[in-house]
Amino acid sequence: MTDSCWLQELYLLSPLLIHMINEKLDRPRIKQLRFKTMGINEKKIKKTPKKKECILKNIHLSNREKEVLASIPDDQLRAVLKEYLLRCYREK
Repeated sequence: MTDSCWLQELYLLSPLLIHMINEKLDRPRIKQLRFKTMGINEKKIKKTPKKKECILKNIHLSNREKEVLASIPDDQLRAVLKEYLLRCYREK
């Protein structure tokens, strides 16, 4: 049994099952029935998120984008924003 609903049904029917089994025997031998889940547990396959493939192509920034990047005084920030903009274009 792999489904708990069936276990519950069998548990509720166990007095009737015990009675029917004991009627077929020479004397009442069965006092209790136990039900257990068993069977093949399907392995859950974890889906790994697919990484977006970046298309490696030359992307040229527009003159407006170059002007805006040039207006940023911090060199590191400008470089990071430029790389981020290029990555956004590649992932489209």
